[in-house]
Amino acid sequence: MKPNKLAILFPILFFFATSMFIRSWVPALHSSWPSLFAACLVSVYVAPHFLRSRWFVVIMIYSLIIIINWMSGDNFFDTPMDVANEFANLFLFSSFCFYCYKTKDEKCIRVTLYIMLALVGIAAIGSFIVNQINPAIVREQATFVETGNEDMIFGYYRMGLSNYLLPHGVPAIIPPLVLIVKRTERKKWLRFVAALFLAFTLLLVYLGGSTTVLLLSLLALSSFLIKDTGSNRRYITLVIIMTLIFLPIMIVPELLTGIIGVFSSETAETYATHFQDLVDYSSAGEVGNTSLRMELYLHDINEFSSNPILGTNNPMTDHSVLLDRLGALGFLGFIPFIAIIVSFVKFVNRYLDKSEIGYFNVTVFVAIMMLLIKGIEDKEVWLMLFAVVPLLFYVSHQLKYNK
Repeated sequence: MKPNKLAILFPILFFFATSMFIRSWVPALHSSWPSLFAACLVSVYVAPHFLRSRWFVVIMIYSLIIIINWMSGDNFFDTPMDVANEFANLFLFSSFCFYCYKTKDEKCIRVTLYIMLALVGIAAIGSFIVNQINPAIVREQATFVETGNEDMIFGYYRMGLSNYLLPHGVPAIIPPLVLIVKRTERKKWLRFVAALFLAFTLLLVYLGGSTTVLLLSLLALSSFLIKDTGSNRRYITLVIIMTLIFLPIMIVPELLTGIIGVFSSETAETYATHFQDLVDYSSAGEVGNTSLRMELYLHDINEFSSNPILGTNNPMTDHSVLLDRLGALGFLGFIPFIAIIVSFVKFVNRYLDKSEIGYFNVTVFVAIMMLLIKGIEDKEVWLMLFAVVPLLFYVSHQLKYNK
């Protein structure tokens, strides 16, 4: 495959589809579908070889299964748009990753990463500004819409406010950013750009108000402790250190409350409350956010057990990407879905050396845990995992060999 000049449209269309700031100012982009559809057409044109890959075959098998499920009255994908959205996200960002790695299109890769830096930067700074006006707004914006304040939220989007989806995608990009920061001694400007990207990411994570996202981001950030030797002992050390950090907090939750209380904000109080729920459930099974979430997980598992092969047409909980699909699609649909993720991991893994695999393993673990614990997955999540993550690892790999 050779680089195609039209590939430069990829990052531009990604930005139009995912930036609430741009979409709020341009009426034609209020819906992300025009951008996603155009990007899919570009993908078919510039990456035709992907259509002959096993990765694409798996996506098509999975898509065929969800189409059949929808036609049979499945409540999980209850509209044609839901089915199309699932296919478009998986196909688009998978084919983009395939194109970049196969063609080594340096210009497209560079422009994509700078545009993604702008996407996360605008969302982080805008959310910080809006948070001063309306605390915890990133997490609570859906409530404002439901209560008839949609125009106010739309105005906040024009100030740069992030939607609630984007913070759930960014933890996966932390390990490769850490790797670039640690690897680029000879190119200080790139170290600065990666550090800036990382700072915007962490700010957005904090303002997102999701305890799961925060904890997984801290785990991803601990990749600073990984050495480029790729020794398994480093991972064991990493786990022990993380345990020593969080165990005292689990035993004495007031420690976390005190630490977070220093920030004295509504977002900090949200984290303290959610973590207290986690501790209460772990110690006494008390009712709270965590116990309710566990009941929802059990509901999905029970639905799966009622029909393990084909799944059930009963409504899922929308609180776990993996368990929802396991319950709704059974093994018949769940295995191809997992195979898509496995195809991505195997594809990227072939281009990494031993010093990079440790960071990539942390990324994959964080992404899998996010898909297991949270029910949020859309273009923002797949964009970060299937597109931005591999491009960051590509840049890091090129730097090591001075290319």
